[in-house]
Amino acid sequence: MTTPRLTDLKESGRRIPQSELMALKASTPIEELVAKHGVQLRRQGADLVGLCPFHDDKMSSLVVSPSDNLWHCFGCNAVGSVVDWVMRIEGCGFREAAARLRAQSAHTPSSLTVAEGPTVPASVNGASRAGELWGGAKRLDWVTDFYHQTLKASHEAKAYLAKRGLGGDEVIEYFKLGYSNHTLGFQLAGEQTRAGKAQRRQLKRCGVLRANGYEHLNGTVVIPLRGRNGAVSQLYGRQIESHLRGETAKHLYLRGEARGVFNAVGLKGQRHVILCEALIDALTFWCAGLRNVTSCFGVHGFTAELRKLLSRKGIWRVTLAFDRDDAGEAAAQRIGAALIAMGKSVSIAQFPPGMDANSYGVREQPASESLSQVVKSAVWLGGGRRARQLAAAAERKRVKAEKKAAAKARPASRRLTLKELQGIVSPLDTLFTHDEDGELVPCLGWPVDNRRSGGLSSSSKCDHVLIDHAESTVFARATGRPSAVP
Repeated sequence: MTTPRLTDLKESGRRIPQSELMALKASTPIEELVAKHGVQLRRQGADLVGLCPFHDDKMSSLVVSPSDNLWHCFGCNAVGSVVDWVMRIEGCGFREAAARLRAQSAHTPSSLTVAEGPTVPASVNGASRAGELWGGAKRLDWVTDFYHQTLKASHEAKAYLAKRGLGGDEVIEYFKLGYSNHTLGFQLAGEQTRAGKAQRRQLKRCGVLRANGYEHLNGTVVIPLRGRNGAVSQLYGRQIESHLRGETAKHLYLRGEARGVFNAVGLKGQRHVILCEALIDALTFWCAGLRNVTSCFGVHGFTAELRKLLSRKGIWRVTLAFDRDDAGEAAAQRIGAALIAMGKSVSIAQFPPGMDANSYGVREQPASESLSQVVKSAVWLGGGRRARQLAAAAERKRVKAEKKAAAKARPASRRLTLKELQGIVSPLDTLFTHDEDGELVPCLGWPVDNRRSGGLSSSSKCDHVLIDHAESTVFARATGRPSAVP
């Protein structure tokens, strides 16, 4: 029978087996745990002594016994095991303390120092020195490194990624994916020390820790987002537990303005970019071999930083791969219109109703083929070269229609018989007369078009006269049939 994990017992409320509890206490050296929380110990016989962090101690009343793996303060009478120490100094319950110790032990079976992970800068001259060594963007880089090491040691987190079609070391290493499981505090100096207070204050300022000291992204797979200089500027967390309390958010970001762009390096030199609604969807495209992908921060997360990146001259085509629901479709139309205004050719990928890129890629295997087909068959929304071609065709059609309308509005040339002409201008020979050879010639200097007829005579078969009112000119053509209006 498999022994339940402490994290499972913490969630379920079941009693922790005594055998596992004893093994946990024995595997965590009390002297290392106490020193990790900023207490300086010195040797006194077989024991170690130091200042107790639980009261205003000036007499080194705290005694740590490595042989028994216990501690006792003779000043405030606090006493206990490694679990009691964590409960007291971290301010948590018994099950939570046991879960934290086990998670820490999973990282480092023989030590509380992460062997391959990041190292917290030491406090040399107190809080100000700690803030100096650990300031600015270095905080998030350090947190990203620690969460990355945590994920690589977590079976739960890796199983979640595999279930979402995101398994494999390549994507984990390339994007430095991480996992937050409430063990970050063990990497900091003690809460009662100046360095520990400075570190926690800085982590609260950037949103990694909440005001109560709780990790903001606890229980999530963490995806770092980087700024223009390559440093981590934002962290996104996706809860991996499927059964969450109603008020628990599935998607978390650090507080403050949305910063950073996903996979900005991968978009360099690309002419076509796939823009997703969510980072998990973007990772799905990336794992399927479509590396020219980035993501918004949700339906309302088309940031100025992302807009600036997509405004590059080399990028002329954008395919929107948003969720196939009301919110996703509305966002695709809105963001698509903004991209068209930027001169981009925009298409919208059509997933089945109610699905997104990740769920579709997981269902339709291999994802490399199914997602590629979705991108190829995306419905064109507007913009780009095709829009310019259609606009040019529409302009030609408009000009042609205007010319046709103008021709209809202009007074048309009338085609009259000689008899009809007599009723308008009388007598006829005020316009035409016969010369001595019997040829019909114009009177009053009105020109006669003889280019086609070679002259008009009384014996001509055509008895039609054309009057062009616009030019005030009479045309007579002996063609044998009524001629077309010029």
